[in-house]
Amino acid sequence: MIDRVLLELEENCTGLGRNSACYGYTRVAATFNRAVEEAFFSQPADRADIIVLESLSTAPLSLDSEEWGVALMNIQANLPGTLPGQSVTFILFGDATVVNAVPEEEAAPPFPPIPLRTRVQTGLRTAAGANTNFVTTVPAGAALEGDAISPDHGWVRVVYETFGGWVRAEDLDPADLSVLPVVSRETRTPMQSFLFRTGIGQPECAEAPDSVVIQGPQNLEVSLNVNGADINIGSTVRIASVLGAPRDILDSLDLPEEVRERLLSSEDDLLRFGAEQV
Repeated sequence: MIDRVLLELEENCTGLGRNSACYGYTRVAATFNRAVEEAFFSQPADRADIIVLESLSTAPLSLDSEEWGVALMNIQANLPGTLPGQSVTFILFGDATVVNAVPEEEAAPPFPPIPLRTRVQTGLRTAAGANTNFVTTVPAGAALEGDAISPDHGWVRVVYETFGGWVRAEDLDPADLSVLPVVSRETRTPMQSFLFRTGIGQPECAEAPDSVVIQGPQNLEVSLNVNGADINIGSTVRIASVLGAPRDILDSLDLPEEVRERLLSSEDDLLRFGAEQV
């Protein structure tokens, strides 16, 4: 059954665009930050924009009814907006809930990139700063696309060929960089900050644990805020709950009561999560 579900997930969600969610397999429940039609996002293969999604929940495995909630999300996180085909993939398996913790009015909107060119050879880095990971060397005269600038205006977020990252502004040909939006470590896109909870205890089948799996693109470091903790992902992780979600963060969000209760699976305010390197 699990193999069949995964094949159907691939068929139902193939070609999912960035900042979108897909109803992978029965049963999936969602809430939205605006009114939607009755049949909206209610059947496998249905899709929704992340910007309207408030929460996403999947059902635990039931062999009797042949149900296993699976959902897929692709988000931008801190990746350049024009990076071809690259996004952060979330897969919810079984008893799992994810709630967007980035208010719509605070979410960083996508910005159309501007063409840029390197003045000298420079290094592409994972974040704005010489103390961040080196990605690749960009030769002088290389064509780039830039979509953000650091708060000190010293670094520009760019796409070079199939790579995304940050280069020194002083290493670029003169251009009007003032048109670029300022992006800092605190800037968030929809779902880049989220609360989650998974089932606690042994699932019905050990090969189908209740989990949220997050995979970032190759050669890029992804920054996320998970239940109030800042984490960086350089590959693939699986996260699962130990206790309930942080009450202080829940109190700051206007959530439906059933979603709030689902997240508060314990009286303890502290949620610890384990990350398993794949």
